[in-house]
Amino acid sequence: MVSPHVHCIIDAFELTDTTIEILKDKVTEHLAKTLGPDFLLPDVKYSAIQDQKGLFDRIGYMVPRIPL
Repeated sequence: MVSPHVHCIIDAFELTDTTIEILKDKVTEHLAKTLGPDFLLPDVKYSAIQDQKGLFDRIGYMVPRIPL
């Protein structure tokens, strides 16, 4: 089973631990407002994109291909 999820790319020089905690808090706050008290806590994962190929790979994963 795949739980509903969201991917994002953040353009920033660096992401501090404090920034990641703020992101988690904001996502949790939004889920609570939108879904009510019974929702799964977000599992926020992050990693740096090192180069253009890495960015292309991430975008390719996030945007499904549409068969022609």
